[in-house]
Amino acid sequence: MSCGTNSYMALGHSLIDNKKRCKKFEKIEIHDKKIVKVVCGYRHNLMLTSDGNVYSWGCNKYGQLGITSSK
Repeated sequence: MSCGTNSYMALGHSLIDNKKRCKKFEKIEIHDKKIVKVVCGYRHNLMLTSDGNVYSWGCNKYGQLGITSSK
């Protein structure tokens, strides 16, 4: 679940209003995976699941999401 400012899509969902603030907690969908660790960055977040997969979302200006595209 996440809630708050979402201007860089760092919350893991697309719910924002005109003030770029999520007004209620929303579930982050990861297809029924068990989350074992979450690491929060300045404008990005990473999540590790029990099967060893890492999910990332948010700003990727400096490659912090572990993907080659910054879009």
